[in-house]
Formats: sequence, structure tokens, C-alpha cells
Amino acid sequence: RIGGDEFAAFLPAENLETVEAKATEISLSLSRTFTDGVSSWKMSASIGVAVAPRDGKDFVSLYKNADAALYETKQRGKNGYTISGRL
Repeated sequence: RIGGDEFAAFLPAENLETVEAKATEISLSLSRTFTDGVSSWKMSASIGVAVAPRDGKDFVSLYKNADAALYETKQRGKNGYTISGRL
């Protein structure tokens, strides 16, 4: 947990196709609707992805690039992902 509702995950990936597949899987798994029988609530995630070593070799650089990608996702309407370098 980075703070508030921000989390970081470090995942191994062999190539960009794997990165995209994992980002899609995480995004879909966090898109849920909850109901108590009377009301319902939707949950989703906006995700920013940075890929090492392309986007940085240290936490600060990777976090900065992932954060920029996250805000691009939010500008596009949330509930999805953006991979740094494809902004």
C-alpha cells in the first residue's frame, strides 16, 4: 500500500504481451458490482504500469512513470490501464 487507495505490485513478465495480459487480468478481476439486495456499488481500478528496465531501474523512476501512466488512465475515464511509454 502506497497510501490511501494506491497500491503497488511488482510482477515478473517476459515481454510486453505478458505485461498487457497481466494488466488486463488485474483490471477485470477488480471490476466488480456489489449489492446488499437494496443498493449496489461498483468497484473498479485505474492502473498505471511501468516496465523495468525500460522505464527505470529503481523504485523512484518506476513509480514516477507508473504514476504518469495512472493519470493517463484516469483522464481516459478510469477503469483500465495504461502502460508507460504508450501515453
